[in-house]
Amino acid sequence: GFLFLKIKNYKKAENYFLKAIQIDPSFYNSYASLGDLYFNLKKYEKSIEYYLKVIESNPKHADSYFRIAYMYEEKGKTNDAERFYLKSLEMNIQHSSSHFNLGLIYFKKEQYEKAKKHFKKYIELEKNNKDYFFKNATSKILEINKILANKDYEKIKEIISNTKKTLEYKNSCVTHFTGLSITKKIVFNKSKF
Repeated sequence: GFLFLKIKNYKKAENYFLKAIQIDPSFYNSYASLGDLYFNLKKYEKSIEYYLKVIESNPKHADSYFRIAYMYEEKGKTNDAERFYLKSLEMNIQHSSSHFNLGLIYFKKEQYEKAKKHFKKYIELEKNNKDYFFKNATSKILEINKILANKDYEKIKEIISNTKKTLEYKNSCVTHFTGLSITKKIVFNKSKF
């Protein structure tokens, strides 16, 4: 079956894998291969069904969780994808592709600190493999840093604006010194510095 899968003769590969399952239903590699086969054919529901059978036989099979997550992501089911990527990492914290894809999910959800954490872990795990994904992860971290810096800048602008309003307030007992003290307290309480 593996040979036919490799040369993309999917019908013959499918027949061999199904026969292998009939001979030994506990051999999870046949289920995984059928999952791969149906994935290549973009029959995601059927592929997920076989990967779930792999997990039934071998609950620590991180790649099956990853592949299910990927298919959920392809179908636009981001929350399910996130859940399965996290499960993949629970089985194998070194699963770099799960870190990368979680980084993308969290980036889209604007959960930038989580995204950054997963991109950094991907880079750490793939430091010797400077491919497209490595460069993309590095680029995303730079983009996240800019976004977070801009948010801090916006907070500071808001604090300054509020301080000016406080200082402009006439006919009150608020003095210039009190306004500055309030600003200092607000800045320290709201900032990450």
